[in-house]
Amino acid sequence: MEVQPKKTSPWVWIGIGCGVAVVGFAAFVVFLVFVIFGSMRKSEPYQHALQEAQKDPRVIAALGSPVKDGMFFSGSINTQNRDGDAKFDIPISGPKGSATLRVVATKQRGRWYYNQIVVTPKSGEEIDLMTSPDQPSP
Repeated sequence: MEVQPKKTSPWVWIGIGCGVAVVGFAAFVVFLVFVIFGSMRKSEPYQHALQEAQKDPRVIAALGSPVKDGMFFSGSINTQNRDGDAKFDIPISGPKGSATLRVVATKQRGRWYYNQIVVTPKSGEEIDLMTSPDQPSP
């Protein structure tokens, strides 16, 4: 007598197929998030604002050194030809605490102009990075 292999139910294959589709979709979403966040993170407004915060003595006094940006942030950047705009809220932190770095910028004829670069610590006063450290904030 010959032993025949047990037949697999089609529902098992449907379940496996759905599982593969869900995992594939999740991997695609994660890939998109990293690509989008990565390109925004490399933009001139993001980098400029972060560098300003990292070197400002008021921010260093409030947060400590080094000042680092967080993994996730909110905002947008839109460019069309040589014009555009950017608005980001970037979480930053140091050994002494954390804050939000807000940058609002406009691009005209290929050059970025900054309307607002402000650090708002979780505890403490807002720090306007568009004024020099020795000037009082308005």
